[in-house]
Amino acid sequence: MRTHPIAGGGLACRHAAWDGRGPTGETSSRMTTGIRFALGRLRSLVLGGAPGVSRRDIVAAHELLLGRLPESEAAIRQFSDLPDRAALGTSLIRSPAFRARLATEGVLDTLYHRRQTVYLGDRILAYTHAGARMFLLPDDVDLTPHLLESGQWEAHVEAAIRRLLRPGQAAADIGANVGYHSLAIAQSIGPAGRLEALEANPAVARLLRATLASNGFLDRARVHAVAALDRPGQVTLAAAQDHHGSGHVATGLPDGWADRYPVQWEVPARRLDDLLPEAARLDLIRLDIEGAEPLALRGAEGVIRRSPGLRIIAEWSVPMMAPRTDLPGFVAWLSGLGFGFWRIGDGGALDPVHPAATLELPHCDLLLSRGGVD
Repeated sequence: MRTHPIAGGGLACRHAAWDGRGPTGETSSRMTTGIRFALGRLRSLVLGGAPGVSRRDIVAAHELLLGRLPESEAAIRQFSDLPDRAALGTSLIRSPAFRARLATEGVLDTLYHRRQTVYLGDRILAYTHAGARMFLLPDDVDLTPHLLESGQWEAHVEAAIRRLLRPGQAAADIGANVGYHSLAIAQSIGPAGRLEALEANPAVARLLRATLASNGFLDRARVHAVAALDRPGQVTLAAAQDHHGSGHVATGLPDGWADRYPVQWEVPARRLDDLLPEAARLDLIRLDIEGAEPLALRGAEGVIRRSPGLRIIAEWSVPMMAPRTDLPGFVAWLSGLGFGFWRIGDGGALDPVHPAATLELPHCDLLLSRGGVD
């Protein structure tokens, strides 16, 4: 994913989550009240207080107030001598660029109606399109910007999850990240259901737990800070700088991969079969672990065999999986267990795929199911 050179050096996030409503035609008087309210909140909640301004402050303020990144390094330097964040906010609010944005986008009218997101230092408190709370990583350049802008992530996968799950069912979310799809699962299964959420990155797993806790879902969910594989032990997890969703197990990869994923650390690995009670069954397994999906499913063979109604939603990337496993043998193993294959499209639409064709698919998400999808 190509990123803006300015964004790479600091926090580039919007501090408000769109709630789906646009301007509502208030009177001029009410609009003035809304503007005053929003400006006061911007100054006191987001920009005020600490002495001095950092590069991160300048980038974040541009994103929040102007809806864009600073145009250049020179544009950043012109704000670097301001005494504090309040002065930075005041300077941008008085700028022609801010007035132009008000005129063309109705920004403050929108802010008047949408929930505020809050930068908390090591995390951002945001809201999904469904109104659930989420904690996000400020320096992530992949998932965080999408959720701050739209409140959604992989809408087609979310639609499939909500279509397939029922109250009281059991699921595992492998590669749960900060918990967007875990929230959809937890909402779908209700308090009588059970969710096992696995996230190998310990920093991300902390936010996953906080996200589930803040929504009251720890009554049905357990968080496991482990990598799901086909054997227990310690493994190396690697990720690209500022792209936390790229974290993957460094197994079976070609020479040179480490240059692209310089952030590495050791994490525990477990089989899903070992994490679950001996007789446990599952109704859904969702996986997104950057090519290690075959290894995780091999480590879940016991629960797969004793769960006749199991559905599996998996990220499917032939280039990422092939170095780690015999991919034709893996597809044959799944077919031998009775699974058919469907590609998940827009809105959660499901298109059948012949097993042999799975070896030629572009990057996508698949549903695996025994006996149909209804």
